[in-house]
Amino acid sequence: MEEAIRTRVEDDPFYYPMVAFEYTVEGRAYTGSQGVERPYNYAGRAKKTLAQYPIGSEIVVYYNPERPADARLPKK
Repeated sequence: MEEAIRTRVEDDPFYYPMVAFEYTVEGRAYTGSQGVERPYNYAGRAKKTLAQYPIGSEIVVYYNPERPADARLPKK
């Protein structure tokens, strides 16, 4: 989870649920990361979103066959 940098002290923080992932294409390993859903001004909600992606679990990753390093997670 990433916290957005506030430009003013009185601004509420926003939390971005970020998922880091690893995948393999034709024997070559790649890594990526992507924000999932939307930013929240409550850390608990961002953590709840991240709970859908348990560490070490298998997930679907879509990648560009012409540029395998370009990958995205599907929308839930």
